[in-house]
Amino acid sequence: MLFALVRASLSSMSQPKESVKPRRSGVRAPVIQDPAKLRYQRVKARLSPIALAGRLGISRGHLSEIEKIPPTRSASPELLGRIADELGCDITALMADDEPNGSEAA
Repeated sequence: MLFALVRASLSSMSQPKESVKPRRSGVRAPVIQDPAKLRYQRVKARLSPIALAGRLGISRGHLSEIEKIPPTRSASPELLGRIADELGCDITALMADDEPNGSEAA
């Protein structure tokens, strides 16, 4: 009897489930187009990666994965907004196509 129960349990596990739903709706979080922009704005704000991550409530590793070239982790729109707020810049400064320049430095 026990053998029959185990066998039935194992056979049901190997069959694919018909009603498997995707975890996400297919909408992907935007990726910072140039992670150097984020790093540039962070350095300009005189924040270390650890300090910025702490202010954002994320791990240093999470921030590192967003800043990495190429990025290995996406930032949600909400997180991008929080990053821009903490850095004192507009969200477009993190995603702009033009290169950061030093014209603001005195």
